[in-house]
Amino acid sequence: DSVRGLAPYLQAGFSIGWMEMQDNDFIYYDQSVRLNFGLKAGAGIAYLLAEHFQFLLGVDYKYRVWQDIVYQSADGHDIFTLKTSDSGINLYGGLKLWF
Repeated sequence: DSVRGLAPYLQAGFSIGWMEMQDNDFIYYDQSVRLNFGLKAGAGIAYLLAEHFQFLLGVDYKYRVWQDIVYQSADGHDIFTLKTSDSGINLYGGLKLWF
């Protein structure tokens, strides 16, 4: 018999990702792929519906730092470098099934 009820939770994690970029007639990049590293922290509440099935509501804050983007001229000279980071808050709800 499973125990049902509300359970608050905290979570933290990291991520590694990438994006692909394509040159066009006016902009050239030194690399076609940019990597990022991110951190995430969040909190929420879970309701156990069955032994391996939960309903979740929560909020996460994330922060990512991207590899520098170097714009180049057609002959390969660096024009300028763009340093990029982003952050955001995600509200979510969903179902979690584990086995």
